[in-house]
Amino acid sequence: NGKDEKIYVPFIMLTGMLLDNEKFKNVEVTNGKVINDGNRTYVAGFAMPGMQESLGIDKKDFELPSFVEVTADATDFELATTLTVATNEVFSDLDSSKAENKVKELEKAVDDLGSAAQKLADGTSALYSGVGTLLNKSGELVDGVNQLYKGAEALKNGASQLDSGAVDLNNGVVKLDSGIGDLNNGAGQLNSGAGDLSNGAYTLDSGVAELQGYISQLSRGLGTISGNSAKLNTAAKQVFDTLLSAANTQIAAAGITAPSLTIENYAQVLQQLIGSLDTESAQKLAYDTAYKTVSATVNSQREVIAQAVEAAVRKQVTEGVLAAAGLSMTAEEYDAAVASGAIPEETAAQISAGIGAQMSGMQGTIDANTDAKINELIEQNMLSDEVQSQITAGVVKAEAGRKSLEALKVQLDSYNQFYQGILSYTAGVDQANSGARQILGGTAQLKNGTSSLADGASTLKNGTNDLKNGADQLKNGSAQLKNGAAALSNGTGELKTGSVKLYDGIKTLNDSTPALVSGIKQLYDGSMQLDDGMKKFKAEGIDKIKNAVDKDLKPVAQRLKEIKRVSGNYKSYGGAADNMDSKVSFIFNTDEVKK
Repeated sequence: NGKDEKIYVPFIMLTGMLLDNEKFKNVEVTNGKVINDGNRTYVAGFAMPGMQESLGIDKKDFELPSFVEVTADATDFELATTLTVATNEVFSDLDSSKAENKVKELEKAVDDLGSAAQKLADGTSALYSGVGTLLNKSGELVDGVNQLYKGAEALKNGASQLDSGAVDLNNGVVKLDSGIGDLNNGAGQLNSGAGDLSNGAYTLDSGVAELQGYISQLSRGLGTISGNSAKLNTAAKQVFDTLLSAANTQIAAAGITAPSLTIENYAQVLQQLIGSLDTESAQKLAYDTAYKTVSATVNSQREVIAQAVEAAVRKQVTEGVLAAAGLSMTAEEYDAAVASGAIPEETAAQISAGIGAQMSGMQGTIDANTDAKINELIEQNMLSDEVQSQITAGVVKAEAGRKSLEALKVQLDSYNQFYQGILSYTAGVDQANSGARQILGGTAQLKNGTSSLADGASTLKNGTNDLKNGADQLKNGSAQLKNGAAALSNGTGELKTGSVKLYDGIKTLNDSTPALVSGIKQLYDGSMQLDDGMKKFKAEGIDKIKNAVDKDLKPVAQRLKEIKRVSGNYKSYGGAADNMDSKVSFIFNTDEVKK
């Protein structure tokens, strides 16, 4: 419009940040969204700085976001890096020609509508003015008819001029009668439509009242069910706790050591126990248990075994010393010879000293042989039928325990599914109850609205009835006016042909003047209402629409076109060659803030 305006390069700015919930509470953001996952809060916001000024829109009418502000209660404030992305690509791709074409079409339509409304307003004003003049002159017309009636002979001289005027009057009244007929038809259609509207409004109001009753019953029923939700949940949990207590007792009775089962951990604990009792694990457990028992039994005889081992070593040493002394005999034979006195005391003493000297260095051998003998006895006992039977019985018992635990887990899983279903059911009932209360409140507001609509429709129906009655009266008056004008025209014609017929015609005209005046008055009242309504319609409707289009839409469309052009030209931050298709975006990030 011939003015220099500042148009900023349009950017949409998108800002995001992550906040630790241990440090930030009550997080809020303007022009954005806050999402909390329980541990962290994600904050995202957007703004279009400069767009308010570029579009030239008053903030009182509509405010575009130009900044993002985040507020929170912080403890030990720390902030990770924040990121902001700025891009003008959205505006570069904007098709402003459609908006401009639509505004031009709307401008032309509004201009045509304004011109038509002005012509219509001028016409109703002219009609009102003319009928007013006619009403003001009706008294003079009555007086003139009376004078004409009294002085028919004087009127005879001007009959030719009166006949010409009567013809013109008759033509105008015919046109007026046609227009009033259209007005009457329109009033009838409006009255019929208002009747349909009134009937529909009362039907709608009745239906909303019935719906409100249904919703009220539903809300009361859901309220009753929702009131029992806590009891149902508590009872279901008590049953679950009882089942878990029995399971804990069963596990303890089986000699299995495990954490106490709860609703939260039972599945994991039982799965671990079942895994520990598979065939391979059961075999190993039974073997280890038997081995531990056999080892303890054999080791309890260690002293006896050690004595036997020592005796065997001593026998071997004795026989070695005897052989070295030239005595070819066994240890038993030597002991018998010593006892019988067959071995000299000196020789016996030397052999005994030799045996003692060698035995003093044999303790390590005795201990090693004792350990080997114990291990040998353990292995022999482990291979015995009795021990193998115990191992087999242990495996069978473990497998039975595993199956028992699997059956217990299936039972608890089945009830847990039922328990979770109870929780979901009660939560759904509570949510449905809350929604029913909201709907009930909404139907109350809707009922108020439909009641007001029904009352307004009834008032409109009464008004259209009055309008229809007035239009009927106006139609009747115009018909009478038309008949009178025709009679006047006929009378003036007869006036020219003969004085006798003139007298009779003037008498007929004189008799018709009251109806003529009444019809003019009704026509005057109707044209006044039509004129007032047309002026109000033009001032409050057509003119406001035209002002809105001229003031708001057209400048915004022009500015939008310039915004697209500016955005399209801004393709590179540092410059780009003419033959390059480039785009530019900015990414801003803040440094991390430590405590």
